[in-house]
Amino acid sequence: MQLKLNRRCNIMIISFLALLLAAIIYLTLNPTVWYSARLEVIVLLVVISTVFLIFFKYYENNADKNIINKMVKDGYIALAKITDTTFERIIKDSNNRKYPIWCLKVEFYDKDLKKHEGVIYEKFNSSMTRLPNGFVYITYDPNKPDHMFVIPNILLAVYEDIETLISNYETNIKDIRYLNVYYKQGLIIERYKESLKKSKGKS
Repeated sequence: MQLKLNRRCNIMIISFLALLLAAIIYLTLNPTVWYSARLEVIVLLVVISTVFLIFFKYYENNADKNIINKMVKDGYIALAKITDTTFERIIKDSNNRKYPIWCLKVEFYDKDLKKHEGVIYEKFNSSMTRLPNGFVYITYDPNKPDHMFVIPNILLAVYEDIETLISNYETNIKDIRYLNVYYKQGLIIERYKESLKKSKGKS
């Protein structure tokens, strides 16, 4: 899903630049429009560009988070075990910040504790050069199988309605060893021992 969101962002930029170029060509071919309403044209272009930039930055920074929040709120979560990870590629945002995309192979359990296999492409913090295996929670809606994201742990504590579902997993699935999942300019997944070492290093 992260790759799809990245493609959407690229399409939005290309489409906007194409429309801007078309407007410039139109004004070049019709100089009377430019000379008769120069101020209005400049104001219009500035307003449109500003609105697009605000919308684009919001979408780029929040599209995945909004999907995750809504799905967790609606109870579309599943317990998943990361069994294998493969580096996929590097993507950049509009600030030229780099994010590694990793392919996660997971075994996950739906609400009825039925076991499935899946693949998730996630956008990670640039410091992530390797990923541990272990248990995490993911978004999962059987009607939207491509809407799969790894859920930051802190988000699981926000919505009380999913406590029963989590308790059911912990009662019926053996040997769950959670990983620490949080967001910091991209996703970070690490063992809790590594997180504690980082905390001790800062103190």
